[in-house]
Amino acid sequence: MSFLDAESAVLWGADTAGESVESAPAPSHLALAVGNEGAGLSSSVRASAKRLVSLPISGVVESLNVSVATGILLYLLRKE
Repeated sequence: MSFLDAESAVLWGADTAGESVESAPAPSHLALAVGNEGAGLSSSVRASAKRLVSLPISGVVESLNVSVATGILLYLLRKE
């Protein structure tokens, strides 16, 4: 993961089993990995991620489209 090292970035992964994205502030240099809608993150990305985060969603909703979930995650992680 030379890009992460070169940019001093921390890798987080989006995963339904992760902690709520609202529970901790994002580091100033963050890389966010999202998986595909069927299989999610690869095992290698999951193992490399420093934290797994998820979106708090209603119990009625099973999951969100990956592009929608990514947009919401990026909005919640933005620096103000």
